[in-house]
Amino acid sequence: MNRPPVCTEVSAHLLNAEVSFTGVVRYFSALDKGEGLGTWSLVFHQGRLGFAHHSLEPLERLDRHLRRLSHQVFSLTRQNCLRIHRQVEALLAQETGPLPADLLGLSWMVTEQLLPWEAARRLNAWIGEEVLQNLLLVPGGFQQEIIPLDNVPTLGQWDGGSLLDLIQKRLRAWQSLGPEITSPYQRPYFASRAQAERLPAEQQERLGRLLKGFSFRQLSALLDQDDLQIARRLHPLVKAGILVLRDPQPPFDRLPKTYSAKLETESQPSETPTVPLHLANGLADLGPSPQASKTWIVACIDDSEAMLSELQRLLEGHNLVIHTISDSLKALMKLTTLKPDLILLDVGMPNVDGYQLCSLIRKSSVLKDVPVVMVTGHKGLIDRVKARLAGATDYLTKPFRQEELLQMVFRYLS
Repeated sequence: MNRPPVCTEVSAHLLNAEVSFTGVVRYFSALDKGEGLGTWSLVFHQGRLGFAHHSLEPLERLDRHLRRLSHQVFSLTRQNCLRIHRQVEALLAQETGPLPADLLGLSWMVTEQLLPWEAARRLNAWIGEEVLQNLLLVPGGFQQEIIPLDNVPTLGQWDGGSLLDLIQKRLRAWQSLGPEITSPYQRPYFASRAQAERLPAEQQERLGRLLKGFSFRQLSALLDQDDLQIARRLHPLVKAGILVLRDPQPPFDRLPKTYSAKLETESQPSETPTVPLHLANGLADLGPSPQASKTWIVACIDDSEAMLSELQRLLEGHNLVIHTISDSLKALMKLTTLKPDLILLDVGMPNVDGYQLCSLIRKSSVLKDVPVVMVTGHKGLIDRVKARLAGATDYLTKPFRQEELLQMVFRYLS
């Protein structure tokens, strides 16, 4: 889907409301012909914009920005991030009325003292900028729904005009990286082994540990760096053919692109530096955080030896120590000894199935905070609900590609 960005045509009225207005303004694209662009909800307090929500994968967006924030806020541990994830996931499953679940989740974090006030404001700003960038890229008009409320949670307020200027500048910067880069949700990879070998061995290793199917947005969270700056630094390698970009994963492939040949002449000149291929200057600091060099323990539990061998093959060579367990009756004892950082758990096993074992894991004082990803061929909503009720952290459906498995694993390890 290659829609031209219209950020230069959007006026500040989208981001402003009457001074007396407190409530939610929802926007629906007038040109969304069943393509699933979702709904945008802007929350105002006395005419000032305070929160921006997009219905397309709000939990993924929150998790990603929380991960970036965890580099800066040491109290935001993996356990606290998982606690926040579960709370917001529960809110999303409930009927919370017109207020977005992620806004209620942010307020809950502050109330529970999981996040200092200033950190919550920073998180709110990051989420808001991403949501509004996507909103301003949507072509055509909007259908609008206005919902007045007596009160809304406030985590800071923005000036609509200044915010619009900032977002438009960033969108023009993204535009300048085209036609090679057309979306912050694209995923860079080495084009081939031969192309990778054009770089020094140290840079090959550094980038190889990063380019595992993560988008520019996800790399921003992993590295605690601005996604636009990461894209600028990798842009010369894309132009040189060393890196290739794969399309955004669903559902982000539905979003409008940041580049259009139509607007190329209107874009500001690219500020992307001409970085030599040896990366001596421009990309020297683009590498995994210290955590990324850690060796993680992953336990894979499945009654199929063939499946365990396949999981081990797909995960090897990524700073992971893989332990396979085929007997679910002995799994809990082995897990208690291993103390893994992540558990990949099959659902359909004899004797003790995955749901039962997951419940036992959650009752263990040693294992209760370990992320558990259920790996199964069941695709139904009921199966996902059962996994959540058993205490699963996430759900991976077979068949899956290696990049999907790695993304799931590093979502909970990095």
